[in-house]
Amino acid sequence: MSKTIIGRISLFTAALITALSVFCGCKTETPSYEQYKDTRQLYIGAWNAPPVQNTTAQDYQDIADSGLNFIIDINSGAIENKLKFSEQAGIKFMMNGTFLSDYSGISAYYHHPAFMGIIGMDEPSTSLFEGLAKKQENYYASYPESLYFVNMLPCYATNDQLGVSKEEAAEANSNPYSLYVKKFNEIIDPKVLVYDGYSLLVSSTGSTNIDSGMLFNLEAVALEGQRSNKPYWAFLQTMGFGGGHRNVTEEDVRFQYYTYLAYGYTGLLHFCYWTPGGAEFPDSVYAMIERDGTKTPAYYGVKAVNEEILAFDHVLLSFKWTGTMTVLGKDEIMCNAFSRLSSPLASHSAIKSVSATENAVIGTFNDGRYDGFVLVNFTDPSWKKSNIVEMEFAKSDKILVYKHGVPEVVKLNKHKYTAALRPGEGRFIIPL
Repeated sequence: MSKTIIGRISLFTAALITALSVFCGCKTETPSYEQYKDTRQLYIGAWNAPPVQNTTAQDYQDIADSGLNFIIDINSGAIENKLKFSEQAGIKFMMNGTFLSDYSGISAYYHHPAFMGIIGMDEPSTSLFEGLAKKQENYYASYPESLYFVNMLPCYATNDQLGVSKEEAAEANSNPYSLYVKKFNEIIDPKVLVYDGYSLLVSSTGSTNIDSGMLFNLEAVALEGQRSNKPYWAFLQTMGFGGGHRNVTEEDVRFQYYTYLAYGYTGLLHFCYWTPGGAEFPDSVYAMIERDGTKTPAYYGVKAVNEEILAFDHVLLSFKWTGTMTVLGKDEIMCNAFSRLSSPLASHSAIKSVSATENAVIGTFNDGRYDGFVLVNFTDPSWKKSNIVEMEFAKSDKILVYKHGVPEVVKLNKHKYTAALRPGEGRFIIPL
């Protein structure tokens, strides 16, 4: 998987950082991560590949041009062409295996350079975990160098859907969803933890909001991934659909990216790429590509955000997530999303104080030498609220900031940094 979309940026990043360091009179060494730009990359994919009638080289090039590096196919047919066009575009392809009674037929595709793996099941309850574990074992016995993809339910699923009772969770000193995630991990033992959660809401009157369980879900899966030392990915919302979920803007996409990254997610998956049909998806909603093959505003929004994030993903992926802090806005008494968290960080040794005009989230990271922080304006982007965040660092007199994907060395006045975040915006900050 290549990052040609940001090639021009990566060529001058190291030189720019050095020049900025000299300009601000900084003597402390500024870290460089450019040696990892082609090897440390986020997995950025999407659900619902183009249908058979739109399986062309150009359709698959459009996927790559948006910044996605893999696509998940929920259809069947034309697999050879889908793999061929994926390889030509430089992306990976995951096929639908949910309808297969056995996996012997995968041998025809397994050695193709674009083959990534198969979907084993979407959103299983705990009653299906044992059977999925056996299917996964059988799959990996023949196709070990690929991915058996099983996607967990979100936290807003009912206890009956999860297959976990409150009593069972209480006995395990947990909540039903966290116990569901733990059982999923321990029984199935997947290579990567994945769930879907869609948090950008709109009411029948047109009012918008963020689902209060968004951060809880991100935290629950991140903590399990951290506990078991496994990577974890999540789906994000890239279209409207039934149940009060809205079409998305570029700001909505950026908001989700930075919030997920603040919890250490290394895979970001879009729902959806091609707009699906059915009663749940009326004509008023759209994904990245309309049903007739037209690119939508969501496509261009995703492309813009991918270009920004892929400019520094190799830097962020050089760090390990150590927890996430929450910051109440100056006029806020409480935040429902914050109150549902089980393990938010109350402080960090590198940060003396932090304040914000609106709610904010700060993901904390460390690469063995430097701390890193993903700062996010945690307000619904549709509310159009900017957020002035002031961070006072304990010792640092300069920082390396990735703003809009571009690095900048900033000299601090009395160890203080002020970030003016627009709706949906985030920063990655490395104190020096």
